[in-house]
Amino acid sequence: MRFSRLIRIVLGLALALLLAANFSLSVMHSRHYLSRQLAVHSQDTATALGLSLASAMQHSYQVAIASLIKAIGDGGYFQRIRVLKTDGSVQAEHITALKVAQVPSWFVQWLPLEAPTRSALIMEGWREAGHVEVSSNPGYAYQQLWNDALDLLIWFSIVGVAALVFLTLLARSALKPLAAMQQQALAISVGDFSVRTPLPWARELRNVAAAMNQMANQVDIMLADKIKTIEKLEIASYRDELTGLYTRNFLSDRVNLLMHGNDACECAALLLIRLDDLAEVNKHWSYSEGDILLQQLAGLLSALAQRLQGVIAARAGGAEFMLLVREMDAKETLVLANALLTQIRELTSPVGARFGAAHIGIGFYDSTTSESSLLFSQADMALRSAERQGRFWAYGYPSEEISLATTFGASHWRTVIERALAQREFILYEQVVQHAVTGVPVYYELLARIHADDERVIGAGAFIPMAHRLGLTMAIDRAMVELALARSFADDIPRALNLSLDSIKDQVFISWLHQRLRESKVDPQRILVELPERVAAE
Repeated sequence: MRFSRLIRIVLGLALALLLAANFSLSVMHSRHYLSRQLAVHSQDTATALGLSLASAMQHSYQVAIASLIKAIGDGGYFQRIRVLKTDGSVQAEHITALKVAQVPSWFVQWLPLEAPTRSALIMEGWREAGHVEVSSNPGYAYQQLWNDALDLLIWFSIVGVAALVFLTLLARSALKPLAAMQQQALAISVGDFSVRTPLPWARELRNVAAAMNQMANQVDIMLADKIKTIEKLEIASYRDELTGLYTRNFLSDRVNLLMHGNDACECAALLLIRLDDLAEVNKHWSYSEGDILLQQLAGLLSALAQRLQGVIAARAGGAEFMLLVREMDAKETLVLANALLTQIRELTSPVGARFGAAHIGIGFYDSTTSESSLLFSQADMALRSAERQGRFWAYGYPSEEISLATTFGASHWRTVIERALAQREFILYEQVVQHAVTGVPVYYELLARIHADDERVIGAGAFIPMAHRLGLTMAIDRAMVELALARSFADDIPRALNLSLDSIKDQVFISWLHQRLRESKVDPQRILVELPERVAAE
């Protein structure tokens, strides 16, 4: 065998190895990229369906649920869409047969694509109504992968033929440069796209080496672009675009890990921050000024997360933000919340826009907290209590009320409060208010309590926020007035009632109150109405 032929055989094998390695690696990376795209597509669709199905699930509109998932499924991009109830039973399902057109069966068997399944919760307010599962249809992905493989094969074939022509012109002195090229090919096959320098002195070998370097650079750039695209999609799924903070979904996952994962801790707190007048800022100033204030608040929360270990800041959406704080007791958390409110009060945009009200509700986690939904529910109820206190206020339930605030769901609260209203099961306690100097009683404040199912007594601080959420505060105020007027007074000291802002602003309630006071045998001057300072300011 002639040595030139031997050189051509050796060089041809080396080039074939290079092209095969590049082809295999490129196809594998394309397969990985398409799999990640299918997963992201499934998650985005599941999240969107979770939001779209909330209203239909709440009202049990089976036809609307089935129509919505059928409309999504008929596009052929999803192999299966299921809507599950909270007990795991199937509410609705749509299945599309897998069709792989114009793709050889051996290619499908050689490069199988997993049909990823992603799910999202369907919420009714803060309560879970079920979840939706979405499985992508890999048929289109197989077709795209097949087309990419054909394009790569043609491209590599052209490069291979061109390189083989150059290889035939190599001389005996090309043995050492060829060895370096072979090492470069092996390096590329394991993902090393380093450029080989210096280039061979011979013109032909220099051209081949330059072509190989260019090929390594182009493949490296192509894969880097795909990886960047995947990273952008991943970042968009857990980072808020405006503020750069984490999303609520990310924080929920961290709470679950905090409770059930390897990252568990003894105690933690969830701060739910709400800016009550963001809509007013946007209306009177501009949306850009509102965005500036939101970004300033995000900067405060980010700085806090960097300063304190174990703090995660997130934007729940709109004018709501969240802070997850580890290893901090209730007293320290309340101090932190009040300090944060002071900083929020001082935020000002370049044109002078600022927030006029902000509130923080605090939910506490300890070893007795079993579900993350209870922690979020407790923070939500504490936020509603804070909103009743003042323009900038933070509230966290005392330890004796935490179990009551988190154990009951919204439907259970409605049952307990409506039963107390129907059967007049409210308990009124009298708390004396004395003169600061003389100690003489000025009036008695009437405090309301109700009984839970297990005969526990629930204070107003626990049930009034939920009554406000359910629209029952005015009915409770009417019941309190009736009970106060029905009491027999053994002295001349006035009694004071706490009435809600909703009742005070309602003309129908005020007219009814005047009528009841006129009809009652009790001297109206002995019945006082006690209001928070913020109500008088408004």
